[in-house]
Amino acid sequence: MAEHGSGGAGGYLARWKPAAGTPAEAAAFARRVAGSCGPLGQDRARNLLRAAGKLAGYGMSAGLEPVPRCCCTRR
Repeated sequence: MAEHGSGGAGGYLARWKPAAGTPAEAAAFARRVAGSCGPLGQDRARNLLRAAGKLAGYGMSAGLEPVPRCCCTRR
């Protein structure tokens, strides 16, 4: 597993650029979610960032705040 730091997934989280059109709030949400998951390899971090960014963008389009308690819970 990669370690959090400039060369591991932590560095990747800091360098990650979301897809064009992704709101800044959705990208920040994705970084918070991925960063809270513990040690991740770079591939896993990339996939989690992409999924969390899409989730936040969708939630925001439905009027939800991009925070885990709104976007990551079942209703």
